[in-house]
Amino acid sequence: MPKLIVNTSNLRSGGALQVASTFIEGLKSFSQNQYFVFLPLVLYKSIGRRDFPDNFTFYLVDHPSKIPFFKKASNQLSSLEEKIKPNCVFSVFGPTYWKPKSYHVMGFANGLYVYDDLPYFRNLPLIDKFLLNLKKNYHKLLLKKNADLYVVQTNDMKKELSKFINVADNQISVIYGSYHPIFSKKINNIG
Repeated sequence: MPKLIVNTSNLRSGGALQVASTFIEGLKSFSQNQYFVFLPLVLYKSIGRRDFPDNFTFYLVDHPSKIPFFKKASNQLSSLEEKIKPNCVFSVFGPTYWKPKSYHVMGFANGLYVYDDLPYFRNLPLIDKFLLNLKKNYHKLLLKKNADLYVVQTNDMKKELSKFINVADNQISVIYGSYHPIFSKKINNIG
C-alpha cells in the first residue's frame, strides 16, 4: 500500500486550515493509500481523528522554524519521514520550512506573491512594502528549493507561479478546489 505524508505543520490560521481540513476529510474516499498526517496543534484539536479509518495515522508536530538554523521541528519531521519511508510528501500549502528527502508535492495559493498589481500594494506604507518584499523573496527561495512539484487551483495561478519561481509549466499541476464532505450529507430536522 503506498504511503503518503500529508504535511500541514506550517499552517497557523485562516483559510489554509479549512482547506487542509477539507482535503484530509476527502482522503477518506481513497482507501488504497496509507496516510501519515502531520498536524499543528490547532488542526490536531479540531479534526475528529477517531472518525478516520485505520489507514490514517496522525502526528501532533511543532511548527518548523522560519529561521533556518533553528531546526528542532524540522528534525522532528525528518525523523518521522525516515521512520515512515513514504512514497511521497504532500504539503497542503507552501512555502514550507522543511525539505523532505522524499518526492515533495507542495500546494500554493498566495496571490500576494504573484500578483504585483493588486490595489493592496498601492496603499501600503513604504516600510511595509519593504518588509513584504523581504518576506516574499525569502519565501520565493523556499518555494523553489523545497518542492519537486507544485499544485495550484487555477491555470492563471499556474502561469504566475511559474514566472514567480522560474520553474517549467510541467512542474505545476492545476487541481480545482472542492467543498468539505460534510456538505454532501443529508440534512435532517431543519426548521
